[in-house]
Amino acid sequence: MKLNLNLPPPPPQNNAVLGPTYPTPGAGGPRLTQQDAQSQLGAAHIRFQGAPRLEGVQQKAIDEVINLKTICGGSSCDVVVNSATGGSHNSGTCSHANGWKIDVDDTPSVNNYILKNFQDTGINRSDDGARLYNAPSGATYARESGHWDIQVPCI
Repeated sequence: MKLNLNLPPPPPQNNAVLGPTYPTPGAGGPRLTQQDAQSQLGAAHIRFQGAPRLEGVQQKAIDEVINLKTICGGSSCDVVVNSATGGSHNSGTCSHANGWKIDVDDTPSVNNYILKNFQDTGINRSDDGARLYNAPSGATYARESGHWDIQVPCI
């Protein structure tokens, strides 16, 4: 028996035509550019507080915020993104810096929806005491001071 050990050449290493690429921990899928993330959130009528850095945010995090807007009441639910991959946040695999977390303002409509419809875990985070709530999507919402810290499943 004769084996064919000729393998196809590896793909080219120059991604300039494809745009930036990012190392992605876990099975999260694509990380977005600032423009793509803003475009998706804007199309869903989600507002921004200031100019949050969205470069490198996971598609799953953007999908979670868009889903929150939809299930919370659509146009009657005020969802405002105030942070994602920028700012000073804790590091780690499933962190803001790696695109797995995004923050939204604790507007009355968002607060009411989360507190009435998501599962209160009865647990407060050890580092800051934020109360944790589980969304049906598998995301964890932490009620921090002035906003909700949303972490999508990253592994």
